[in-house]
Amino acid sequence: MLKLIKEISKKSRVAGTEQCNKVRDILIKKLESLGHQIEIQKLPFIGWEVIVKPKLKINNKNIEVLPVIWSGSTKGILKGILKETSSIKTFEAYKWIRYKIVDGIKTKGYVITRPDIIWLQLIDQKSKLPYFMVHPKTYKKIKDKKNIKIEASIKSKFIKNQFIYNIITKNNSKKKIIVCAYYDSILNAPGANDNASGVGALMEIAKTNKNIQYILFSAEEFNKYGSYSYVRLLKKEQLKKIKLLINIDMVGCGKPFCICSKKIQNTIKKILPKTTQIITHPSPPFDYWPFYKKGVDVVFFWSVSL
Repeated sequence: MLKLIKEISKKSRVAGTEQCNKVRDILIKKLESLGHQIEIQKLPFIGWEVIVKPKLKINNKNIEVLPVIWSGSTKGILKGILKETSSIKTFEAYKWIRYKIVDGIKTKGYVITRPDIIWLQLIDQKSKLPYFMVHPKTYKKIKDKKNIKIEASIKSKFIKNQFIYNIITKNNSKKKIIVCAYYDSILNAPGANDNASGVGALMEIAKTNKNIQYILFSAEEFNKYGSYSYVRLLKKEQLKKIKLLINIDMVGCGKPFCICSKKIQNTIKKILPKTTQIITHPSPPFDYWPFYKKGVDVVFFWSVSL
């Protein structure tokens, strides 16, 4: 398991990129060596790349900033005044405070933030306008203040005509259990815990159980694009055949954590150690969510950092 995690985590494997495709091939060979027959689901995809990293000044002072995936570029240096506007959600789950950058009456871009945390996110719907993400410490400085001057720049591009690949083992069971994990990683991250750990755990199960169907999704880091696409293409009778979906995500370190459908909570509580935290109200942003929305019972394994 650790050998595989190291092998696929040498470089960032962003969905649609050559590196992600190299990892795809490694995983296919691994599953085939374990005796599984493989189907590849090829899906059209629009990628995104930072060409010049974002820069941001607030009242002439340089500010720490992160890019926001699937947002546009500035034309040179964008200048304007910061005004709070409606909040925004990413991955259907994370709510962010949003400010628009206004030049006169025209909105030229956005700044998003939270009072508690920050990490690389994407806009669920692609935006021609640029977005910038700032740290909680910056939010505390701009909160409730007026006439804040902004200077910002970023150069990025949308990459058309890319493809992602879901890796699926063949299974013709009338009532089947699916074990899934995703194999792409976020920009600039090797993704050892997130989520090579889940991939490694899936492979360990695949060594001993040929009756389960295994799916390795791509583009989870783009709002579950791979799993959403898979579920969208299923017919009603195919959905009904899924008895249970087990989703493994970031199990590399920390305290065990489980989310499951309320209907199966008693069974899950009997199986898992009493020290495992169990939640019975599934919600986004994970790969089980597209299945759960269609009525499939789900179990999700994660770990909470200690």
